[in-house]
Amino acid sequence: MTAVALFGVVLLIGGTGLAAAFTGEKFRSEFQRAHPQEWTRLGSAPFSGWRWRRSTPYSRYTFARRYRELGDARLTRLGDYALAARCLFLIVMVGLMVAMFGPAMMR
Repeated sequence: MTAVALFGVVLLIGGTGLAAAFTGEKFRSEFQRAHPQEWTRLGSAPFSGWRWRRSTPYSRYTFARRYRELGDARLTRLGDYALAARCLFLIVMVGLMVAMFGPAMMR
């Protein structure tokens, strides 16, 4: 792999990863600020001492897009952006894995 291609891969992973992290954090902070009762009901999500079990209700809630039921247009927009960024990051990572290891598996 040439240095230019490697640099492009690093930029792609870094850019999509940062976008996913930034939009996810914006959504989380807006969710916590605008709907504290729902935030508490979900167990304050995984952000107060991360544990896998505590993150599961929050993850299910966000991936199922149940935040749309709250009727908050800003939260809905941020949640949709965050979900799109996560999906894009996942697609990029899977695509890179297939591009890197796919040809070796075909031999």
